[in-house]
Amino acid sequence: MQEWFDTFSNVKVGFRRAWVQNDVIVLEWVLGGTYTGDLFGVKGKEQPIGHLGLSVLWFDGNGRVKEEHRYGDLGTVMQQVTKKNAPPLPTMPSTTETIVGTGSADETARLDVAKGLYAAIQSKSEADFLGRLADDVEYEGHLGKVKGKAEAKKFFQTFTKAFPDARFDVANAWAAGDYAIVEYTLSGTHKGTILGIAPTSRPIQVHAVDVVKIADGKVARAATYSNGLELMNQLGTVPKIVPPN
Repeated sequence: MQEWFDTFSNVKVGFRRAWVQNDVIVLEWVLGGTYTGDLFGVKGKEQPIGHLGLSVLWFDGNGRVKEEHRYGDLGTVMQQVTKKNAPPLPTMPSTTETIVGTGSADETARLDVAKGLYAAIQSKSEADFLGRLADDVEYEGHLGKVKGKAEAKKFFQTFTKAFPDARFDVANAWAAGDYAIVEYTLSGTHKGTILGIAPTSRPIQVHAVDVVKIADGKVARAATYSNGLELMNQLGTVPKIVPPN
């Protein structure tokens, strides 16, 4: 943590949403601060930084955190520090929406809908993938943005060409209210152009969490939380950087 504080000062964290399922809380947070260290080969000059992230927290019987999986996007921070296609700083939330899971059959069904997306991608079943989406579906992640089924179809085709051997190994999954939350590792080989990056034939292994909102049995909204720097390092688009723990 000292390394982190030496790199970023004036750090503030706000919580947008919290999903609760038994002894697990999934927290969507906004981090803001000032870049004062030297993490990306660029000496800090008091640049403002900020990004959206996610933490999965497991609690023990005494209410203490016994394990955390943190998905902070240092790729966005690097863009903000180097001023290369940097997204705007996110707004710090003033309230936190809390969704508590009940373990109902409806929640389990929503989780099955979300998991089916990964099976459809792995089997390259475009019809199955699109059939699970609402007509006005929206998605945002490091590999692109989607609004509507037509863009979802293009995303599916681009992704499956870029990583034809893509595999999703699900580590954990929870359901709470209208949401399904899936933590997984994506692995594959970069064989096609994506995000303007030509094929490198490099293997990738990316850790991520998807938060998926289900409405009327279809995926209405989805977002992927991961560290964009992890993928960029593996594709060789940036020098290998070991982030502070």
